[in-house]
Parts: sequence; C-alpha cells; structure tokens
Amino acid sequence: MSTNQTTNYQLSQWVKSDQVKMEDFNADNAKIDAALGQKVEQSAVAALAQTVEGHTSALARKGNCRIEYRSYVGTGQYGPDYPTVITFTRKPLFVIIAGSNQCVMDSPMLPRFIFLANDEKQNPYTHYSTWTDTQLSIYSNTASSPSGYYPDNALAQMNSKDVTFVAILFFAEDA
Repeated sequence: MSTNQTTNYQLSQWVKSDQVKMEDFNADNAKIDAALGQKVEQSAVAALAQTVEGHTSALARKGNCRIEYRSYVGTGQYGPDYPTVITFTRKPLFVIIAGSNQCVMDSPMLPRFIFLANDEKQNPYTHYSTWTDTQLSIYSNTASSPSGYYPDNALAQMNSKDVTFVAILFFAEDA
C-alpha cells in the first residue's frame, strides 16, 4: 500500500519502503478511467452545446423569409380611381413587381413605390402606394404633381394593357 496519494484523484504515490500491490494499481486505473470518462463526456456535451448555440445565433442573425408569387394581366387603367391591387394573406416586408418594361419595389415602410427600371422618365412624387394587412394598392397621379411633365399612365402604374406582371412577395418568418 502507498504512503502518499495525489491531491486531485488520490492516486497511489509510493516511497521506497512501501509494499507495492496489484490492488493499488487496479484501484488507480479505475480512478483514472472514471475521471477521463467524465471529462470526455463533459467535453463532448460542452462542444455540442457550443455548436448548437453557434447555429442558433447564426439563424437569429440571418433571419428567415417566405416568398410568395402572384401574377396578373394589366387592364390599361390607371390613376387613383383605378389602382393596381395585389392581394396577400398577411402583410409582407416588401414586394417586387415586374412587367415587360418596368420593375418596382414597394414596402409598407415606404411612402411611395420605387422604380427599379423603366423605359420612361417617371416622377416618384406622383406614384403612391397604400397598404392594408391583406392588400397593396398602387397608382400614379399627375394631378398631385407640382409639374405635369412626367406621364401619368398605365405603364407608370404597373398596369399596361395585356401585359403579364409578376409580383414576388417577401414575408418575415421569424417574426
């Protein structure tokens, strides 16, 4: 039997006068095995927890969205009495509407829709959007413009006659 033992795991520490016994070695090996097993398990659990936390925070940073698609064929009408209307199940974060010669983006956070591309000059001050929880209505109106220079027409309102328009709606899924 050993005279001394280690501080942390009480493993045998012999001096020259100690009688060495197999039972002491077996007991020490059992203690070492148990300690290593516990550390490996704690380490694996800690590593797994860190990985899950990293993935969770990465998702929180990036967010998530759902995308829906709508299409319609333009009627050629325009102005505040004939708005172009897009219907949805709940209010999206933003929508992109594209036709053959133009593309606009709109959001409930914007006072007017924004032309991303258009063949004609357009006055952004004459383009309006109204949002409800289930609809977006857009229209152009030169009557409210300080200058009648820019056209008020179906093209400006994303409603050119017989043109197919596509609306892509982006919804927050983590909200």
